[in-house]
Amino acid sequence: MTSTARALEICAALEAAGVRATTDPGALNPPAVLVVPPRRVYDVACGYTAVWNVHAIAGGPTGGDRTTWAQLDELVDAVGSCFALELAQPGAYVLGPNTHPSYLVQFSEAIE
Repeated sequence: MTSTARALEICAALEAAGVRATTDPGALNPPAVLVVPPRRVYDVACGYTAVWNVHAIAGGPTGGDRTTWAQLDELVDAVGSCFALELAQPGAYVLGPNTHPSYLVQFSEAIE
């Protein structure tokens, strides 16, 4: 399986969990999860471990408040309901002229 195909499956799983998800930053409509290409660790015979760092992005581009914080909690929890999370790091995601509160969410899996 290619990482591109797996990214689309990740988006489908997140959408089934009730979260907007895309691999296309131009199609992003926060609150949503943006799935970007994984880091590859070649530690598996006939494959690799994909380290996914997906962006959970809140809808409020003006900054974090209790509403955007709640959105981020929901997004991270939804990703966690689909995948075994390793880390969720708060930060910001720049989308066009706006900076959105976000989490960089990490999980890993073997791809063969």
